[in-house]
Amino acid sequence: IDVQLQVKSEGVALAGHRINVQNLPHALQNLKDEIPGAALSIDFQKDIDLIERQKVIDIVRASPLVFSMNE
Repeated sequence: IDVQLQVKSEGVALAGHRINVQNLPHALQNLKDEIPGAALSIDFQKDIDLIERQKVIDIVRASPLVFSMNE
C-alpha cells in the first residue's frame, strides 16, 4: 500500500492528515504498525528549504518504512 507524505512550506501531511514534523517519527512508526506493508512516497513542494528537506529525509530514513521521493 502506497502512502503519501506531502512536504509543503506550510507543513507536513501524512496520508492526508496534517502533522507536526516533530511528530513524524512517531506517526511513521504508527503507520508501520497499522499497515505493515506500507510504502511511503515523499512529495516535496519545489520551494522547500534544503535544511527542512534534509530533516524530513533523515527522519524517514530512520523509520522502518520503504520510501521513494518525488522531486
